[in-house]
Amino acid sequence: MENIINYPTSYIFSKSLRAAGVAFIIAGGLTLIQSIIDIHIAGVCIGLLFLFAGIFLSMGKEGFQLNSKEKKFRLFFSLFSLIKIGKWLNIQPYTAICLLSFNYTETTSSQSNRQNTSISKKFEINLLNSNQSKKLRIMSLDSEQKALQLLEVISVSSGIPICAYHPPEIQQRASRR
Repeated sequence: MENIINYPTSYIFSKSLRAAGVAFIIAGGLTLIQSIIDIHIAGVCIGLLFLFAGIFLSMGKEGFQLNSKEKKFRLFFSLFSLIKIGKWLNIQPYTAICLLSFNYTETTSSQSNRQNTSISKKFEINLLNSNQSKKLRIMSLDSEQKALQLLEVISVSSGIPICAYHPPEIQQRASRR
């Protein structure tokens, strides 16, 4: 039996796009029902298209799986947490794991020229290669405490040490200073 560890998943799209996905599901369902009653093939196709787009937008999640026995991992996309699509990669090129924090802004505009901007802080867990010139984001979380706990669990289960991120300085940038 394989020793595969599943880590929490998060929604791929923002809250506003997930809300649009729910609206697509409703519009697709209504279009589908009306088209079936009136026997319109084009309407059925459009209804199904809206329905599938809405399901994708509102329920699409991403996640991370680690196979500690074979030293492999994968980033996956899932719908309803049943179907997981992703390619298994070897963990050998990555020698460290780190936590980075970012501020994200999301602006929603309306037709009456009003804007609503929200700023949120995200914490990303990243795998790093030996000279830290290449990083791979494996997970993004909203809570620093959860991110630190998960970072520790991933580090212990994969055998990769936690380190601070110090990217190498690029030659072009160094010559400008």
